[in-house]
Amino acid sequence: MKDGTQVPNGYKQTEVGVIPEDWNVESLMSVTSPNMKNGIVDRPFGSNLKKLTQRVKKLLERYETLMSRFINRVSELESRVNRYLERLGFSWT
Repeated sequence: MKDGTQVPNGYKQTEVGVIPEDWNVESLMSVTSPNMKNGIVDRPFGSNLKKLTQRVKKLLERYETLMSRFINRVSELESRVNRYLERLGFSWT
């Protein structure tokens, strides 16, 4: 071993450290699916993941539009309530 101690019986020294003799050091690419991209396997769920992502984007767009409308409507109603309360003599800072 690098620190001067011996490798125990049944183990071997490799570039990644001491491992059992019957293990091999392999690259990650050699042991993963060829369909793997960015850590996600295309099959069996990759196509569904793409559909789900598209659905989430559509929902986000829809809710952004709806939230914008709600915010505008709440602001409009708040102004109307404030004007009404001022006519009744209420004031606040």
